[in-house]
Amino acid sequence: MVHLPAVNTPQFDWARNKFDRKAAPVAPIFQPETVADAVLRAVTGTPREYWLGHSTVTAIIAQMLVPSWADRFLARSGKAAETSNEPSDPNRPDNLFEAGRGDPGAHGRFDTRSSLHAFPFNPGLLRAGVACASVIAAAAIATLMATYVANGRHKRGSVAMARIRRPQGFKWPG
Repeated sequence: MVHLPAVNTPQFDWARNKFDRKAAPVAPIFQPETVADAVLRAVTGTPREYWLGHSTVTAIIAQMLVPSWADRFLARSGKAAETSNEPSDPNRPDNLFEAGRGDPGAHGRFDTRSSLHAFPFNPGLLRAGVACASVIAAAAIATLMATYVANGRHKRGSVAMARIRRPQGFKWPG
């Protein structure tokens, strides 16, 4: 499984577009060869899952941690980020009801804005990091609890318990 960033493909020129400006990928944009390398690496090697490019990693982590905020942000910025400044021709042919004519190739019109290098992030590393952080947090909590019990602060009548105001006539159970 390879989660992709924006890729410089011809889809932005043949897909139906009802906006007044031409469709465009959200930057950063990567060349198709970059995606092909990541897919080949996922198929033939380990790990079998990649998040390709920092924009993909950011989007996935934002959806994990703050999904409502990420959705609102994308809703506000989506149209402006996914259209160019070039006017769109409303009568141009598209591939909504039938395939386009000829072979459009692999590259779109964004070669000058596209990169050949994208960091392939292994989400297994994130899962391992979260697991390590959880183990460390659990060990710290266990250490604090053991210290609390070892110091006798959990016992009835201890200094910590004596500071609690008891209603008149109240007796501790037991």
